Amino acid sequence: MGEYLARAARDRLVDAELRRDRLQAAHPRLQDRHDKVAAGEYHVGWVAKYEAVRENRDILANQFAQLYPQLIGQLADLLRRAEVVDQECSRINSQRPAGERRHLLGVELTARGRECFSRDMPSVAKELKLPDFQNSNSMAWPLKRSIDPAMFGQVPFDRRFSSEWHEVREEQAIAAAAEQERVAAFYDNQARERERREKADEAAR
Repeated sequence: MGEYLARAARDRLVDAELRRDRLQAAHPRLQDRHDKVAAGEYHVGWVAKYEAVRENRDILANQFAQLYPQLIGQLADLLRRAEVVDQECSRINSQRPAGERRHLLGVELTARGRECFSRDMPSVAKELKLPDFQNSNSMAWPLKRSIDPAMFGQVPFDRRFSSEWHEVREEQAIAAAAEQERVAAFYDNQARERERREKADEAAR
């Protein structure tokens, strides 16, 4: 009886060892299959997320391409017109009759309800920089100003405070009008170019 039980135990041990060996032999194949299935499922999930993010990206990219040039043009035009009106305010203030206390503040000061700018509360228009959409190394705002070489020379006298003051003011008004026309032409050209690009983009779709 004892020999029978011992033989049965040995047989069970041999069977267990055979099953173990078969499982060990099959394990690499099973692991490889599991890894491939898991990788496939992960890739499918990643592609779904990729497509969702790409769709959102494309929507915002289209909005960026359409809105940024439009908003830049509107802001630059607003700031340009504010400069022109500020010059008019300065001109009116400089011509103020004796005894007249009224004084015109500039556009931004009036809009922001302030009396003046300071280091801690600077002018938005003076601090603002708006890169051009197509050529971001150039600024849509502030506009480029031509440098007058006379600024670096010695000026004999200031005509504004001479008998020619009225002529100076007329010249300033003419120059301001010419600058306004130049800037308006600049933004008209930008608007036409933007319209041309938009039509080209629509035709390409």
